[in-house]
Amino acid sequence: MRRHAFSAANLLSTHVSWAGGASADLHALRDRRLDAPALLKPETDIGEEYLGELILDLLAPTPINCVALLGHDLRAHAGSLLSVSGDDGGTPTVLKSWTEPASDDTLLCFGTATYRYFRLSLVASGPFEFHATEAFFGVLTPTTRAVPWGQATRHAFRVSRRTSRTGLVEARFRGGPTQTVELPFEDVTSDAAGESDDVLGMWMATSGGRVPLLWASTYNPTAGVATEEEQACLYGRLSPSVTLRHDDFGRLSVRGLELEELPRGAGL
Repeated sequence: MRRHAFSAANLLSTHVSWAGGASADLHALRDRRLDAPALLKPETDIGEEYLGELILDLLAPTPINCVALLGHDLRAHAGSLLSVSGDDGGTPTVLKSWTEPASDDTLLCFGTATYRYFRLSLVASGPFEFHATEAFFGVLTPTTRAVPWGQATRHAFRVSRRTSRTGLVEARFRGGPTQTVELPFEDVTSDAAGESDDVLGMWMATSGGRVPLLWASTYNPTAGVATEEEQACLYGRLSPSVTLRHDDFGRLSVRGLELEELPRGAGL
């Protein structure tokens, strides 16, 4: 059975810094929005390579098992290496890495590690700059319910339209593209009461969609290089209401639970 996971608590705080070059206001990386990018420049020369690090200081050893970089444009910089590591002031331990980002949103999940400092490091062959709209450091919770293959996905732009008396249509871009994924959970056992807590817990953790949710399509908390499937994630808001349907034999299905991606700005 394919495993999924979610997290609604981003530990990225004010104790975050960018080492290795210039950067714009890092507040854009923790504002729960995907339409305001931060500009990051890896410039520290380490031989023939350039290094930049987003460093999170949690002030005390804290468990984390995932880091996500959202709305980035690293695919335009072939050969860059992104990795996440942790330490308590000594030599960092590499927890996960990738060399070829599969999309503009990248998730790195690994076995739970407890450190004070977590570093999202980028190594490139030369100086350049890139953008990112959000960074997420947190703890993914695997789901015990099954999510079938073949989920329904909608893609849309947010556009406001106005038609004049003469029939002229004016359209103004408001955000996008965004995607909305239906999460049609199903029971795999007859323990409907216990498994319903899994979905309701996720829904309650976001206050019915008020707090954004990070959704991992394929949860694999092992070390090494993240595959394209393991990098897939979606950062958005759950629908404000959900229906739990009790079928025969104590089976329980979930309908109306959708995750809508936060809107992005033009060109993001």
